[in-house]
Amino acid sequence: RELDGKAIYFEEIMDYIPQSDVIISATAAPHFIITTKMMQGIKLDKKILLIDIAAPRDIEESVAEIPNIELHNIDSLRSIRDANLEKRKAEAKKVERIVEEELKLLEKSYKQQRADGVISSLYSQVEKIRIQEREKAINRLRSIGEFGEDQIEIIDDLTNSLVNKILAQPTKSLREEAENGKEDFLQSISKLFRL
Repeated sequence: RELDGKAIYFEEIMDYIPQSDVIISATAAPHFIITTKMMQGIKLDKKILLIDIAAPRDIEESVAEIPNIELHNIDSLRSIRDANLEKRKAEAKKVERIVEEELKLLEKSYKQQRADGVISSLYSQVEKIRIQEREKAINRLRSIGEFGEDQIEIIDDLTNSLVNKILAQPTKSLREEAENGKEDFLQSISKLFRL
């Protein structure tokens, strides 16, 4: 009823064919009930789709050669289904590849974040040590003479440069090891420096 379909009696077939868009035939007749000769006698002003799901077939195969008629039977429907299934499988493979690539990117991002967390903790810890040692050096220098903001700036530049140069290679190694999936390496560094 959704498609405004209607079941008809066999005797009414000739009255309904010209006004139909789709005809589905599924009888148990031992012979063709829609023949080429019958269909050639009907004036068709529009396309009509005939679907034959009977076994044996209800619609003569040569009916498909008549203009404005498209005929499908169980075999052609199977081949359409199979073609669609193959298309879906191909699309599913594409989707799987995309998911795999995105998963790899996500995993890489997670590993980088993990490494960045360890690196950030390492820099924080070293920065605390730098500030403590800077204060000691400034106090010692003040005790032996005049010591101003210019000298403090020089000490800050020196200690910052030392920290960055000392940690540059370990930082690079931590990122590389994280990308290579060496989670135990990050854990060892965290333990070693009590991060």
